[in-house]
Amino acid sequence: MRDLYIVYLDRYHLGDPLFVKKMAKQITQGTQRDCLIVHGSGEKVERTLEAQGIFPERSKGVLDVENEKQKRLVERAVREANQEIVGSLTDEVVSTVGIQGTDRGLLRIETADGSEAGPNLAVGKTGWLEALLKQHVVGVVSSLARTASGEVREVWTADAVIAIENALDDVFDATVVFLSQAGQAGIIDAKGTKDEVDATSVGDAVAEPDAVRHVVGAGCSAIVTNPEGLWDDPVRATRLAA
Repeated sequence: MRDLYIVYLDRYHLGDPLFVKKMAKQITQGTQRDCLIVHGSGEKVERTLEAQGIFPERSKGVLDVENEKQKRLVERAVREANQEIVGSLTDEVVSTVGIQGTDRGLLRIETADGSEAGPNLAVGKTGWLEALLKQHVVGVVSSLARTASGEVREVWTADAVIAIENALDDVFDATVVFLSQAGQAGIIDAKGTKDEVDATSVGDAVAEPDAVRHVVGAGCSAIVTNPEGLWDDPVRATRLAA
């Protein structure tokens, strides 16, 4: 089974254009890997809303917006972030495809009875995505999902990662990659890089520790590293244990 690395692009690193360019260079210079990058809304949309006197909180990584205008602003910001990431990768000659979570019914919000009321996230057919990844195309997926009525909503990137990992489980041996807040190839102490840490004690080693606990708690294999560590041979990282 082929290895796949699903990079959780957190808000901290999403807001740093230099980081994305650095990651792009590592992809071109490092070991070839099947890779998927998943992201949500970053600080850009928060600044846009704040400029209008709106200061929404985040609940499970998603902005609590109150009306259709605000929802459209969030959707636009997520789409623009996707385009910017793809542009940075393409500038470094990385074979890349931008994918909105709504494309081809990839991410859908539904409940057991088909209503929109619940948080359940379903994934549509993934054959087209699998084919892209097997061609060593880097997929950049936004955490936008469509409801049964056609409304577009941002979902927690952690939920999107779990749903996609589960959907690709029969084809790929997937590992979720969380990026080191300190820019290191793993979690490091006085004795060096740790081989493994408990996900519940990851602390500020990553930007969004709640996402780490959620993803690992859902049974996903996960590591903490940086672009140099991910595209090195072998991968240099700290494993995250449940």
